[in-house]
Amino acid sequence: MVIMEDKIKQNFERRQFTKLRALHDMENNRLLQMKHEYSRLPEGEILIPYKNAHATYYIYENGIQKSVKRSEPVVDKLMRKRVLKRAITMQEAWCRSLEDAEKSFRHRMKSMEKSGMGKTLIRILEMPESDMFVMEPREYEWKNENHHRNGYRPELLKYKTSKGVMVRSKSEKIIADKLEQHGIPYRYEAELIINGNRYYPDFMILLPDGRILIWEHFGIMDDIDYASRAWRKIENYRRAGYVQHTNLICTYESDIENDKVIDEIIRRFIL
Repeated sequence: MVIMEDKIKQNFERRQFTKLRALHDMENNRLLQMKHEYSRLPEGEILIPYKNAHATYYIYENGIQKSVKRSEPVVDKLMRKRVLKRAITMQEAWCRSLEDAEKSFRHRMKSMEKSGMGKTLIRILEMPESDMFVMEPREYEWKNENHHRNGYRPELLKYKTSKGVMVRSKSEKIIADKLEQHGIPYRYEAELIINGNRYYPDFMILLPDGRILIWEHFGIMDDIDYASRAWRKIENYRRAGYVQHTNLICTYESDIENDKVIDEIIRRFIL
């Protein structure tokens, strides 16, 4: 019983640490994007003193101040620069807070190790990712219980995910790898019966509240026949009560071009 309680605590700690680390990485990337945008804006600062309730616009650069019209494009760019400068300062403080939280988390786990609580979480963090350690017992059981899968043309399952699941396309591999990275339980092409018809959504996902979400990726929407079948499938999902961004996610090739889009979808609608 004590060993089981230790394992549950370890699972919970591991998952929370994974979420914290993912958030820290995401916010650091956001900070880099903000700094990159800032570096591309014009030199100088915008000054907007008010006189008799009317704004006058000045550009201050290299010790020289000159007035400009509000309609000049440089005004909007320097106003954006002014806002972005403050935003970067706040984002840097936020990233430092996340870094401190991550250090605190590791310190707490080291203290747990010294106290002799079960297997040490520090050693677990150094091990390769394993569903058993990332997922809660309920999630692990759901993911691995017997279920019907799509048996259509298994020779097309050519792409292996980071956890060894075979999928049909590079785009599906990208999505699956992201789900696995976040420790999210899913079933690939599991059978779903709607009004007597069998469907095999790309991913069936168990949400933290126990609800099931389905994720369909539509890859070749420029093909008329494929697109027609895709829209019929989406309409059938809608009639069965599946609502986009509630218990249904639909993505397209344009979403895959930037992997941060997939991270954001997972953060907003699954975690």
